[in-house]
Amino acid sequence: SGAYGITDSWEISAAIPFRNLNIPAASAENRDPNDIALNDVSESGLSNVSVALRWKFWQNQNSAVSAYLQSFLPTASDPKKGTGADNTRFLLGVNFGQNLDRFRYTLHAAYQYGTGYDQDPQNFSEVDPNYPRPRFERFGTNPLFHEYGNTLFYSAGIAVPLRRERFEFFSELNFYHSFEDKD
Repeated sequence: SGAYGITDSWEISAAIPFRNLNIPAASAENRDPNDIALNDVSESGLSNVSVALRWKFWQNQNSAVSAYLQSFLPTASDPKKGTGADNTRFLLGVNFGQNLDRFRYTLHAAYQYGTGYDQDPQNFSEVDPNYPRPRFERFGTNPLFHEYGNTLFYSAGIAVPLRRERFEFFSELNFYHSFEDKD
């Protein structure tokens, strides 16, 4: 990923992630031998490219508030194997940053809108008639992209600058609530 400051208030960024997915097979104990959960999953490839535009609309000496618009494009190498989503997603968010001593703390909230579900519906009982229960009731083979269109994201983070205003180590806790998923 990378970002470029157009002005002191405007920034554009892009990310091209590579995803490696490994899901070990489930234990065969007390399972139907035809259960597809007994299969290992090991896939890798490019995930969805994202582009974003951020606007810093308030700043004082130690803190700043920014708003941003981010889009995830359906560019994954093989969404059906777990590398990305089939839809385009847009996030509209706000970010608060505060410098204290050597650290920078951040709070973040964003609302995501998706142009469709992340994957086409698929009932696994239709794939294997010997296995009556679907592994995922409604959506496809990609367990990482079950966040659907209408989702609220929120997070908190901390950054440790290693070279002032040039390079930093950043860690963040992310949470989300999907308005379309009961779970």
